[in-house]
Amino acid sequence: MSRIRPWANGDQVVLTDTGSVPVSAGLQSPLPVNADSVYTSDLWISESVVAGWVDLDGAGGDLIPILFNNLHTAIQNTSADNPKVLFVHFNRTVFLNQVGIGCANHVGDSFSNVLVRVLGSGGVEREVFNDSANSTKLTSNNYQFGPELCNALQLEFYTADPITLTNLTIQKLTSTSSILRATEPNGSIIDIGATESGNLKVSDAESGLAIAKGLVKGNTFIHKFGGAPDFATADGPVTIWDGADAGGIDEMTYTYSTTAAIDSLSSSSTTDLTSIEVQGLDANYALVIQTITLAGQVLVALTTPLLRVFRLKNVGNVDLTGYVYCYENTALSGGVPVDTAKVRAIIQLPNNQTLMAVYTVPAGCTGYMRDWYAATAGASKSSNYPVRLLARPFGQVFQLKHVAALSDGGTSQVQHRYEEPEVFAEKTDIELRVAVLATGASGAAVAGGFDIVLADNV
Repeated sequence: MSRIRPWANGDQVVLTDTGSVPVSAGLQSPLPVNADSVYTSDLWISESVVAGWVDLDGAGGDLIPILFNNLHTAIQNTSADNPKVLFVHFNRTVFLNQVGIGCANHVGDSFSNVLVRVLGSGGVEREVFNDSANSTKLTSNNYQFGPELCNALQLEFYTADPITLTNLTIQKLTSTSSILRATEPNGSIIDIGATESGNLKVSDAESGLAIAKGLVKGNTFIHKFGGAPDFATADGPVTIWDGADAGGIDEMTYTYSTTAAIDSLSSSSTTDLTSIEVQGLDANYALVIQTITLAGQVLVALTTPLLRVFRLKNVGNVDLTGYVYCYENTALSGGVPVDTAKVRAIIQLPNNQTLMAVYTVPAGCTGYMRDWYAATAGASKSSNYPVRLLARPFGQVFQLKHVAALSDGGTSQVQHRYEEPEVFAEKTDIELRVAVLATGASGAAVAGGFDIVLADNV
């Protein structure tokens, strides 16, 4: 077995393989590794073409290495050729993006009208930089393109004037595919990918857009909005939901079921046969989303009975023609529950979905409220409307979490944004309530809602 032994030899290292021909490595003849530019060791001299070019300074040896080894020597082409061609072939394929041409230390000499051809296997043109119409006499210039894989480079000078070159720099690139990795809280290491737009998938858990796009694992976003369409001073504080309607079921304060008894769906119109998405929680407070097809005024059972329901929406392709009710099973009159206290959600016309500022945090999650709002265009133009945010932690009573007031001069609104989110534990019931204080006021209408980020408990 032969051994490689290094020996000092001036500015070179001579590698000798016992029983073989010594191989020299120096500044311009390095070991075969990728570098930032083409060296003479990268050149295939016998396949290169230098017809018409001469050694201007008598440097000796092959012509093309002169351009790489010494900035003070030159080659020149004074022939009548147009274009004058210099063809440089490489020993192996290189990945390049720039060619630099120089003509230094030769006063009065120059080059011009340059066209650069980047050639691949079989002489296929992969890139062309055409500056052949530029007759400006140059002593230095860079030509950028690509980047592109290249087996050979052809320089063409479209002029009858003499061309002098003292150096040629061919810049190489190294193409790499990098992977960023991150450590999760449990110690696992995961890769960080890129989006289809080429951006890193670095998500901010505080970014609503990132959460809405599903880029933040274990986080979802819910926007709850509702309206109390018709209430009066005598009703006291009412829940902002579709049931607070003196012209409807007239259930001003929302009633929460104590068991998973919400099991029925029907419409007040015989022509409503569309699909309704029902969002709520089962007996274990787990989120359940089910789609139920209406049968007009006939009761249709839910696939999964619910403890809570906080949204209905029409997911069919036909508008509803009647009101839709979700409720605990009870007798009906024209599709409308007779015992209105058993109603838990309503779709009024023409909304095609519920308006409920009512929500319960699912099991296994924590809710982080970012903001809440309320607005009114009530009938009383000189009344105040106190608005209360209430929350009932599991097994406790409703507690006041924030209070504000609308002062109606026709239309007014209030919005509260949290610097630090209000935190609600799993199974907490949340709702907005409002009252109108003017004596004898009726026909009041208030809208309101809140935004919550749901984070999985870990």
